[in-house]
Amino acid sequence: MKVAPTSMVVAGSLADWRRWRAVEFAASGPVAVPGALVPVHVSLEQDHAVHVEPNVRVRHTVPG
Repeated sequence: MKVAPTSMVVAGSLADWRRWRAVEFAASGPVAVPGALVPVHVSLEQDHAVHVEPNVRVRHTVPG
């Protein structure tokens, strides 16, 4: 049907991300995180990271 550019948004402090994913961020900017479909956007200066995952909505016709 259409693209959902912000289908799932996960935002939190760097401590939150350490608990959730056991990751350490060494630099600000987009960072590849294992298992994530798109990079996580990290700001060391603001102690914040956000993952915004797009999705595609599809409509299926069920026969019958």
